[in-house]
Amino acid sequence: MSNAVFIGTVMPSGQLISCFDALVSAGFPSPALEHMEQKISLDQLLDVHAPHTYLVRVRGDSMTGAGIHDGDILVVSRALTAGHGDIVVAAVNGEVFVKRLIR
Repeated sequence: MSNAVFIGTVMPSGQLISCFDALVSAGFPSPALEHMEQKISLDQLLDVHAPHTYLVRVRGDSMTGAGIHDGDILVVSRALTAGHGDIVVAAVNGEVFVKRLIR
């Protein structure tokens, strides 16, 4: 059974979002606007190379040792070359898996 579900491709948006240069407390409202550093592009941050970048939702617990948990969304680039020990998304007999590549 597959342990990954293809969500769709990631397309560049050209949108900039605010980046704050401050730690945010989880207990009370923060005056974070005073610490706005710059605007950043998620396209650059995620290194989006459309149409070679796509999203995959993980199903199951087989990759928890690698810090990948059930329900996580992975940003995957088909533009990269996988090597021994890399974590890959692979299709085997029509099913999609997230696994560590062993050559």
